Amino acid sequence: MISYRKKMLLATIEAFGGSVENLRFQKCFFLISNLLDKKYYSFVPYHYGCFSFESYNDRRGLINAGYLLKNEKKWILSKNCNFLSEIDLQDKEHILDIKKEYGAMSKRALLYKIYSDYPYYAINSEIVEKAGLNKKEKKSILNEKPKQKERCLFTIGYEGRSIDEYLNLLIKNNIKILCDVRKNPLSRKYGFSKRSLQKKLIELNIQYLHIPNLGISSQLRKNLKSEQDYKNLFSIYTKEILPFGKSELDIIINNLNSNRRVALTCFEVEPEKCHRHCISSTLQKKNRGLTIEHL
Repeated sequence: MISYRKKMLLATIEAFGGSVENLRFQKCFFLISNLLDKKYYSFVPYHYGCFSFESYNDRRGLINAGYLLKNEKKWILSKNCNFLSEIDLQDKEHILDIKKEYGAMSKRALLYKIYSDYPYYAINSEIVEKAGLNKKEKKSILNEKPKQKERCLFTIGYEGRSIDEYLNLLIKNNIKILCDVRKNPLSRKYGFSKRSLQKKLIELNIQYLHIPNLGISSQLRKNLKSEQDYKNLFSIYTKEILPFGKSELDIIINNLNSNRRVALTCFEVEPEKCHRHCISSTLQKKNRGLTIEHL
């Protein structure tokens, strides 16, 4: 059974005549997404502006399932379909409205529309000069670049977040280094296994650092149900594991001193249910004045 959000991708391609090149698809689908009551995809500021990693992951799934042809430059339906009839009427109208207004627009004009109206998504663009922006509009993009420089240790979990939502939190908080404190940095959730996450971070100019010795083994995390179970686990972690991680804690502090904006990451979205809050609390006690912020 194909999900509704994938049907939205297919219906958009259908509205564009069954084939649409990558840049136009991302820009138009971004505009469509901004009109929807429910946000099926988030977007990050990437090499050519707004971009959804999740949409490309779904694209690969649709290629494997036979709905799309494999083509590196375009999104192409593999056969005639009628997905526009399978989505809500209002969603269909939004797709058709964007197609009508921007489907035949020149690439330069389309870029201008996105970069001038949504300057945040152009902060990492390599093709700003191709959008025909004036000095004031280019300055708006520069003003959108995160500039926070205060020394701060962040913690962030990816539970319940898409990779694009997660990356935006890092970008908007001007985080320079992400310290992965998972023992085993594997995940069934798209984008969060070590190699995949590291690749995306590098492309967004964020350094990735895996510190497995500060992780908790899966064996110790079994059967965590009550609040007391978590308290017992973190008591053991603080007393029996963290004391042997002095060199790893020093690595985090040294990176904080040199890069100012560092984040610890693991799975749980609530810091109180993740050992990263033990790490941040320990570092704060040893480093007077250290600011901690949980994202």
